[in-house]
Amino acid sequence: MSFIVAIDGPAGTGKGTMASRLSKKYNLVNIDTGATYRCVTLEMMNQNIGMDEEEKIAEMLKSIQIELSTEKGKQKVFLNGQDVTDKIRSKEVSANVSPVSSIKQVRLAMGGLQRKMAQGKDVIMEGRDIGTVIFPNADVKIYLDANVEVRAKRRVKQNEEKGIEMSYEEVLENIKKRDKNDMEKEMGALKVAEDAVVIDGSEMTIKEVEKAISNVIDKKLKEKKEQEKIYWVRPETTWKKIERATIKAILHAFYKVVFRIEKINEENLPMEGPVIVCANHLNTWDAIGLVTASKRRIRFIAKEELFHNKFLNWFAHVFDVIPVKRGMRDIEAMKMNLTALKNGEALGLFPEGTRKGLAKGAKVQNGAAYMALKTKTKVVPVGIQGTFKPFTKVKLNYGKPLDYTNYEPKNPEKEDIEKVIKSYRNRLEELNNNKDEAIKSLNETSNELGKFNTALEEKAKVREESLVKIRSKVEDVNNIEEILKNIQNEIKSIEENYILIEKQKEKADKDYEECNLKVNGITGKCTELYKRKVNEKEKLYEVLQEENFLNINEVKENVLNKNKIEEWEKKA
Repeated sequence: MSFIVAIDGPAGTGKGTMASRLSKKYNLVNIDTGATYRCVTLEMMNQNIGMDEEEKIAEMLKSIQIELSTEKGKQKVFLNGQDVTDKIRSKEVSANVSPVSSIKQVRLAMGGLQRKMAQGKDVIMEGRDIGTVIFPNADVKIYLDANVEVRAKRRVKQNEEKGIEMSYEEVLENIKKRDKNDMEKEMGALKVAEDAVVIDGSEMTIKEVEKAISNVIDKKLKEKKEQEKIYWVRPETTWKKIERATIKAILHAFYKVVFRIEKINEENLPMEGPVIVCANHLNTWDAIGLVTASKRRIRFIAKEELFHNKFLNWFAHVFDVIPVKRGMRDIEAMKMNLTALKNGEALGLFPEGTRKGLAKGAKVQNGAAYMALKTKTKVVPVGIQGTFKPFTKVKLNYGKPLDYTNYEPKNPEKEDIEKVIKSYRNRLEELNNNKDEAIKSLNETSNELGKFNTALEEKAKVREESLVKIRSKVEDVNNIEEILKNIQNEIKSIEENYILIEKQKEKADKDYEECNLKVNGITGKCTELYKRKVNEKEKLYEVLQEENFLNINEVKENVLNKNKIEEWEKKA
């Protein structure tokens, strides 16, 4: 896995200096993103291309060649084969680089170039939007800041060392202007990434700033090493196969005896080809039950925290469980999931992402839908019924596969998709509420039943006590028959109420099972709709990128402008 450090911040904060020093310290490839934009600015000046000449800019970007290299510890910048290391730092280039970097065509082209430069490498990059746009999944994100006066003084000193004559007032004004332009850009605006570490270097020395950033990198590298241990997959050796088969047989026997596990319609699970198994999540036992009970080998997706336990880590590596970070987009886990499906494996997951998620009103996640559509894979829903308490009965009900092997989207309107998804979500929530009410009613019935049982026991006790008193007082036997008759009537009434409560309990159990089946059905439909949504969203943005549009609003603006121009031409 590559390691990426992103340093963002305004001009003059020392990003370039830090990138240079840290690249040597951690053996990282230093990619100066600012240099790429400066090269474009210089080339536009060389060709006398204006900021609004879109066609000329597009042609220039097709042919421009930018190369970065390191010679004797110093970075060299080459533009179309010529060394422009010093030229791109000139006063004229510095004054124009911000507006040039705001041009959409330039940002798209340089963003692609920067990602290509970093591909498969351990890199450090500094700029304005590295952690927010270029590499939003960077391992380390630093936002390096400093007050504008300090930055201006630093830049004046740098210029003096390079032989560039600029007054403090002129540099200060240029930095203020650039800050404003950078923060107001339509694309790649300067801002702090949500997960970035902010470091204010106004009152810090270079070594102090370097140490602060190094502490962040060191911590992340340590986490990375631990993560690599987790994501490491044991080779598929003969011993591993024997080990997995033995453990699976033992655990399956245990589940059959202890939980009386029963499989229903297992023939719905394809024995070959890629498949995603989606089940409702009750507790830790259900995943192990599915893996060991199913005839086919299923690789489950589990939260990364489980891998920190030595025993569970060993178990997970035996069964090739895929770890995933909860609460965030885990790129590495997604790659492993997609690779497994492309290799024809069976993948198991819980779409609600948490124990008793649907019962608690949790939303179905769209990960399964995305993977199913991405790989055109079958999805098998599995309903798990039971409590996984010793010597109770647990049922694994395999539903009919949802087949997406020949799925081809028909490009429905995004708004229509959202409406349908919303309606199904509302229906799912309604079913969840009904389920909760059924459970509540069942609990109340059980409580009432307990009260009647207690009352019955108390009456029986009173009866025995009464009989003892009667027997001890034979002289008062005239009304024994009447007393016994009254007691028997009371017992009969209690028994009738008991039978009634039992019937109510049976009805509540039936309602609960029906509700659970409906929830599973809606879950499948909701998952399918999410898949369609994700696919259409991807296609929409692919088309936008091909046509050099940023978003839908930009398309609308272009259409409106075109209509206005046509009207003016007619009037003219």
